[in-house]
Amino acid sequence: MRLVCALVAVAVICCTAFVSAGYRLGVVHNQRIQALAQCNAARSALSRNLKTLRNASLLSDDVAPVEANIKAAFAGNPALTDFESSRAHAATLLAEPSRQCPADGSIPELSALTTTLRGRAQTIRSHARELTQASDKVANLTNAGPRRTLATAISQAQWWVDFTAGQVSDESTRIALSEAIGNARNLLDGNGIVMDRQPYIQQVAALNAAMDAVAVSHNAKLGVDCSKVACVALTFDDGPNAKNTPVVIDVLRRTKTTATFFTVGEHVAKPDEGKLTVSLTRAGYPIGNHSWSHANLATLGDTDLTAQLQRTNDEIEQTTGYAPLMIRPPYSSWNDAVRQRAIAMNAAIINYDTIGVDWARTAPQVRANVVRWTKPGSIILLHDPQDSTAQSIESIITDLKARGFVFVTIPQLLGGLPKPGWVYYSRTGYLTPDQPWTDSSYFTAEW
Repeated sequence: MRLVCALVAVAVICCTAFVSAGYRLGVVHNQRIQALAQCNAARSALSRNLKTLRNASLLSDDVAPVEANIKAAFAGNPALTDFESSRAHAATLLAEPSRQCPADGSIPELSALTTTLRGRAQTIRSHARELTQASDKVANLTNAGPRRTLATAISQAQWWVDFTAGQVSDESTRIALSEAIGNARNLLDGNGIVMDRQPYIQQVAALNAAMDAVAVSHNAKLGVDCSKVACVALTFDDGPNAKNTPVVIDVLRRTKTTATFFTVGEHVAKPDEGKLTVSLTRAGYPIGNHSWSHANLATLGDTDLTAQLQRTNDEIEQTTGYAPLMIRPPYSSWNDAVRQRAIAMNAAIINYDTIGVDWARTAPQVRANVVRWTKPGSIILLHDPQDSTAQSIESIITDLKARGFVFVTIPQLLGGLPKPGWVYYSRTGYLTPDQPWTDSSYFTAEW
């Protein structure tokens, strides 16, 4: 009996040991299967990320010839260096051999390989993003001009949206302009790499068409048709000026007269004059670009010309929140280079056909000049920093109104958006971009 019990006990122990060993083997087997699955999942993720990197690399192949062509223009630009190093790094990553997950691998071996594959997948995913961004920056460099024009047009368009609220005959024009602004911003800020200039050019054209529609609708709301009414546009150059611009603003406010101001960039940059520029903008007076330091633009090389106008544009936009859509060259001096720069800034050139000669005349003489030479459709040039203008402006306004003239802004005088690259001397006196330069005296023979 004791022998039987002993045999039964041994049998039980053996059976338990066998079951336990089988259980442990099963657990280990399942763990290895799980480790193999995790390794294969990591390898699949790596494969997907490698495909993304290959696509980014192929896209960079399209950008590379463009990058080579712009090296001279953008020498030293970090975007070029980043692009080249990123392409080289991508080539190294893509050349690394692929590793398989061994079906008979041990759990430690599979776990280590999984960690390695996951790390490489993360590196490749991150670098695919970096290469795409580097390619995008280089593509943007090739389109730097059109992109800047579009950014300027967006800022100009925003002025129309902000300052015509409740002042248009057809609100759908403002809605359409807002949508055009949104589309343009999406193009500038989007993730897609744009190699072609045409999308930017098309968006600028769409914004200009939408701005023109708002300008026309705004004029209709005002009820002034300058093709039938004796409209004139009062314009002021060389300011703002802390002494006399406030006097001019006060007269405009009291007489309920509108005007257009062409400001000098280095004046706008001063604290007090900057505040005056903001006041002019908030009052709804259009602000134009009159160069940075009142330079004779027609005598400048391309670098200095660009600096004079772009620096002023940037200062006005930074101060007021809006880029100007008009340029007045000092001394009425312009050439084809100035006109091309205006087109690049999506701006019209606004000259004049009536002048007060206020820098060299007394207040009565300034008044007499303006009253004598003004005619329907005239653009009148005065200078708000001049004492003679500050002293004569109220009598000028009173006399011209008594003669039946209606004061409007430049966009109101022209009946819509001042067209980029056009050179205006009056409502009916202008040059289109395809017309050659003509001496200003052709439009201003009287004075």
